[in-house]
Amino acid sequence: MLIHSIQALKTDAGDNEPITIALQDTQLNYLLHSLKREYIKKVPAIAFSITKQATLPFIEKDYQAQINGSFLPMAETVQELLLATNQRIVKAHYGYTGVDITKRSIPLTSVLYYTCSTY
Repeated sequence: MLIHSIQALKTDAGDNEPITIALQDTQLNYLLHSLKREYIKKVPAIAFSITKQATLPFIEKDYQAQINGSFLPMAETVQELLLATNQRIVKAHYGYTGVDITKRSIPLTSVLYYTCSTY
């Protein structure tokens, strides 16, 4: 995922801007339905932030795991293909991704973040 993210942020061949990679603690929340009530299972997680911005993005205390069955859009560029691959990996592990390739434009100062369970 890190290699795909770095390649997606390095869109120009002559681009020499530094890329910052950060790992931060957070947690994933899984909404579990039961007969009596809804229960939220909280699982420790790591947030990966990959950015060209001067400051690190704010990482929330917790994120709602993305476990719905929604499909991912078809990638139209190499950059979108790299990011869609990361989204598939995160979805397969019931994590959270802050990347949205449906906007069809990934700014050069994009913050890419993925949250995955620590177990």
